[in-house]
Amino acid sequence: MKHVITVLMLAGLTAFAGVKEEVTETVSTHFKAIETGEVQLLEKVWLKDKAQINEINAGRVKTKDINKTFALWTSQKNPNLKGEIISITEITGELVIVKVSLNWKETKYTDALTLTKTRDGWKIINKTYVNPEKESGYSVE
Repeated sequence: MKHVITVLMLAGLTAFAGVKEEVTETVSTHFKAIETGEVQLLEKVWLKDKAQINEINAGRVKTKDINKTFALWTSQKNPNLKGEIISITEITGELVIVKVSLNWKETKYTDALTLTKTRDGWKIINKTYVNPEKESGYSVE
């Protein structure tokens, strides 16, 4: 029985390594889109028609307009953008949560991105972040 459990754990770790690589590629493309201002790249990695963006500020949750947010993110290039994946947690074979750190327009954000596996690969379906400043430059409603 001990060997069966070990084999199952190793198989699970191997499968997760593949998921981690694919998810990392999707999130890296998300960062690149914001850095370069390429809306096509954003639309490639987001399941835009089903996605949601939420801001938490002083205990209140605001849902952001995704079209306005994409327009804001891509309105100009952000060559100083610094995005980093902090952790990837697989919930199921079709659902992961990625914790990221993002320095955007001189403000550091920590985001939780939710991704789902589709026929076209991993897609971002949710971004939730805490507004790190009272008066952030991110005021899209």
